[in-house]
Amino acid sequence: MPIETLTDVNGREFTNVAYLDGDIFKVGDSTEIDGGLTVSGDITAFATLAWSDARLKENVEPLQDCLAKINKMQGVSYTFKPSGKKQVGLIAQEVLDIIPEVVELENDYYSVSYPNLVAVLIEAVKELNSRVEDLERRVAE
Repeated sequence: MPIETLTDVNGREFTNVAYLDGDIFKVGDSTEIDGGLTVSGDITAFATLAWSDARLKENVEPLQDCLAKINKMQGVSYTFKPSGKKQVGLIAQEVLDIIPEVVELENDYYSVSYPNLVAVLIEAVKELNSRVEDLERRVAE
């Protein structure tokens, strides 16, 4: 998709500066994105999107045993040292042992991609739904 000036629903013009050129993500005229964005604070957005087009994926396989993986995780509350804010979440080192695909190591610190856990949660709900339907059938007999 080339860079172009667009108009939002309120009539304001904006430029789509991030785009995919073949297999290369570009920003602006031709700058490749090869790193990440680090923000030491909250990010507020009207929406967040993640590239999920089938054309960008290979070796696609269904997730298995998601309910068992979710049951191994422990949600915790904690105070985040850099901000002093009370938060809830997971411990990345614990998640690493369960679903390593959602954990990253950068600058000697682990992080969890919470959005990537959504697929695991969806499959876990489907597993639970299947169990509930089976129990409902048994009760109805």
